[in-house]
Amino acid sequence: MPLEPGNLLQNRYRILEVLGHGGMGSIYHAVDEVLQVEVAIKENLFASPEYAEQFRQEARLLATLRHPNLPRVTDYFVIEGQGQYLIMDYIPGIDLKDRIDREGALPLHEVLTIAMALCEALEYLHGQQPPIIHRDVKPANVRITPEGQVYLVDFGLAKLGGADQRTLTGAQAVTPGFSSPEQYGTSGHTDARSDLYSLAATLYMALTGVTPEDAFERLMGTHSLTPIRELRPEVPPQLAAIIEQALALQREERPPSVRVFKEQLLALNLLPNQEALAQEHRWLLQPSTAQWRTSEEGNSSPEPDAFPPNGKTLAPQAQPSTQPQMPKRRGKGRLVLSGLLVLTALLILAVGALAHPVLRAQLDQAVPALGTVEALPQAQAPLATAQMWLYGLPWQPTTAPLPVVSPTASPAPPSPTLAAALRATASPTFTTTAPPTLSPTATPTALPSPTPSATAVLVTQFTLTPVAQPTPFGQSGAIAFASTRSGLAQIWLYDIANQTFRPLTNEPDGACQPAWSPDGQRLAFITPCTRNQVRYENARIMLLDLQSGTMEVLVPPSQGDYDPAWSPDGNFLAFTSLRDGHPQIYLYNLKTQSLTNLSQNAYDDFMPAWSPDGAQLAFISTRQGVYRIYLMPPSGQPQQGFSRSGNKRNLHPTWSPDGVYLLYSQTPSQGIPMLVSAPLAEQGLVEHSLNPALGIAMADPAYSPDGRWLAVEGWQGAEAHDLYLLSSNGQTLRQITADEALDFDPAWRPKPTP
Repeated sequence: MPLEPGNLLQNRYRILEVLGHGGMGSIYHAVDEVLQVEVAIKENLFASPEYAEQFRQEARLLATLRHPNLPRVTDYFVIEGQGQYLIMDYIPGIDLKDRIDREGALPLHEVLTIAMALCEALEYLHGQQPPIIHRDVKPANVRITPEGQVYLVDFGLAKLGGADQRTLTGAQAVTPGFSSPEQYGTSGHTDARSDLYSLAATLYMALTGVTPEDAFERLMGTHSLTPIRELRPEVPPQLAAIIEQALALQREERPPSVRVFKEQLLALNLLPNQEALAQEHRWLLQPSTAQWRTSEEGNSSPEPDAFPPNGKTLAPQAQPSTQPQMPKRRGKGRLVLSGLLVLTALLILAVGALAHPVLRAQLDQAVPALGTVEALPQAQAPLATAQMWLYGLPWQPTTAPLPVVSPTASPAPPSPTLAAALRATASPTFTTTAPPTLSPTATPTALPSPTPSATAVLVTQFTLTPVAQPTPFGQSGAIAFASTRSGLAQIWLYDIANQTFRPLTNEPDGACQPAWSPDGQRLAFITPCTRNQVRYENARIMLLDLQSGTMEVLVPPSQGDYDPAWSPDGNFLAFTSLRDGHPQIYLYNLKTQSLTNLSQNAYDDFMPAWSPDGAQLAFISTRQGVYRIYLMPPSGQPQQGFSRSGNKRNLHPTWSPDGVYLLYSQTPSQGIPMLVSAPLAEQGLVEHSLNPALGIAMADPAYSPDGRWLAVEGWQGAEAHDLYLLSSNGQTLRQITADEALDFDPAWRPKPTP
């Protein structure tokens, strides 16, 4: 019986998803709950005890293999009456078949790099005593990681070469187009040359984008092999001849071994620096290639708007897409023509800009060279001592001056005008009720209305005077954020055009996690907040109305509510709650005041983020052992994994305004947090790093309303955390704050609407 996601195998391996099915079993993606690492599980069904014994012996041998282009086998067991299981390294990334299906024929140097890596893996297998024959080499079993490492996977069909040529149960399957003639039982047993045939067929498809004709049909005379150069004339004739020879129907006509085949390819000298690469056995695709051209090669967006110099705003340029686009294959002629047209247009624009005195003056004040980081000039004032813990790591208290940036003639006041008003307010007294039951679409459960009491509360009122801004930066030139510059963490507002800061809260227990309503007129936040954390015990979600200056409790309080996130229509608030004893994602209906648990599981779920169309919520979950991104609709079901980042820790998911990308911060097991962008269409298989400056850690990104900029939290080493503005393509970075306060939780204000 097939395993299902959530099943626990051998009291250790939690099934996450089914990667593939076969006639003799399945391949699963799972997490080892003992070691907290991801694994792949190959299942083989067996029919007799002798097969189980043979599988056990061969699994022992496979477990001894250590090669950079092969996953490790780490465990083996048999479940009586159910099946045999091999536990292997899980290799993140994308398989070669998916890559070819999407892009078609691959560049020649990439095909040869993949060929060298596979040759070395097979040469290693064939060199074991006794030799190990893979028997299922094909594009779907070639895995490429985001770092460019090539792996040959799926040992479940391997067999040991020996006198009796015994084969595993499950190894009888063939893959049309890639299996050798002898695997059909037409010409004796299989050997190393059978793997060579499959390797050549894999390279044939990588070069042409077409599956070669099936060996059995070629034997029957119904089809013949289409020459490679008929499908792709630019392939060198010698290379095509070597691959086609390895596809010979008779084994004796193929090269005698994978080693000879590899030497034939190297003799063509088609790869740069191949001698050094061969000596070091470093057959890696370039990182930009491994990430499937979502970085350098796919980034053709024009430069974003320049930062407003000295409080001025430049006229907007044509807005590019928010992220690099996935390229499509085009003919060389079209590429050359397109390039000439773009170059001509850029030259015309450049000459016109330089000739125009106003544009020239603006360009002279624009952003510094790409990749540079420039701090804004700031006045200094005293600041109290603060302490912070960053995701569980202590940060030592420091004393730092308070920046009051006032480049204009009228500086912003250092503190808000406080209008202390006592008013009788509904101080909520909520009745504890059992969480609602979801099946499978969540049915909201109405909460009892709060009982008013005569408790007098001190309300801070604010008067915010809008600044005249003819062309708002990023469509909205204001960013709310949390800062310890006044002692405790409080919510501040930064005006980009005027480069001024204004406090919005003065909570006695601190405040953080600002979240704007879609109309930009209200701000949700949490209190108490003493430092930047992932979990906030006893926090409650408050609402500040920027027009009236009033403040109230937004969500019925519990043991801790935090991570507020408004739905795009403004009718719902998703948030994290501890009311069930551990973090769960809840949905609060602002109209009916009903509350629904969307998570309904035993794992920790937190940091919800709405898609721009309101159809999905991204969130962080511990169900894979490490912090991973999951997706679910507002009903709560189904929930599916998105990020596939190995043991890297993901936090702070946010959507690009067009809904095409998920952006999040990612921390490797040894390293600093970085920003990662992942196209939704690639289902987490492709990740593109956005960190433009080495040594600067970045987290908690917030998109500008037009999608062209990001407000991020950044820091270097043990230094204080500051705010930065980063272009969405990762090419331009500028520092907003430069003091020893801790600035975090940026939230870009939506374009205010009446």
